[in-house]
Amino acid sequence: MAVLIIGVGNIQRGDDGAGLLVAQALRAKGLVSVTVEESSGEIASIVELLQTATDVVIVDAMRSGKPAGTALWIDPLLADSDATATISSTHGFGVAQAIGLLKAMGRLPKRIRILGIEGQYFALGAPVSPQVREGISTAVRMIVRSLRAKAHPEARRRRRS
Repeated sequence: MAVLIIGVGNIQRGDDGAGLLVAQALRAKGLVSVTVEESSGEIASIVELLQTATDVVIVDAMRSGKPAGTALWIDPLLADSDATATISSTHGFGVAQAIGLLKAMGRLPKRIRILGIEGQYFALGAPVSPQVREGISTAVRMIVRSLRAKAHPEARRRRRS
């Protein structure tokens, strides 16, 4: 089963471009069984993309109060998930609302994860901050590690023993 990675953001708004930059870095790696898409975060686009795969990773900038550049996995389906508060703030209606809509319709992918990267500067014309550039590198490594673990679950079990 192929994995769909959706990088979300707006490169014209500084750190909000983090998801797009992760998507571009992953596309350059030429990963096998991975489709990489980019989205501005508009709700209709996200809804459409989410319905094209059964295993989805969404990468987006977030605002949660963590240090800039922090990259972390968010499970949007957990009851105590803060996905709505952290991910939606940079796009208005977007990722969190698309997930909520598809969940209500019973049309979510079988597996969906969000990788949030804490942003700092979101003003129009702002550059990507150095902390978020480091967070982008971290996010790429996290995704590649996740893909390898999925492809080779027996190696992961051996390491735990």
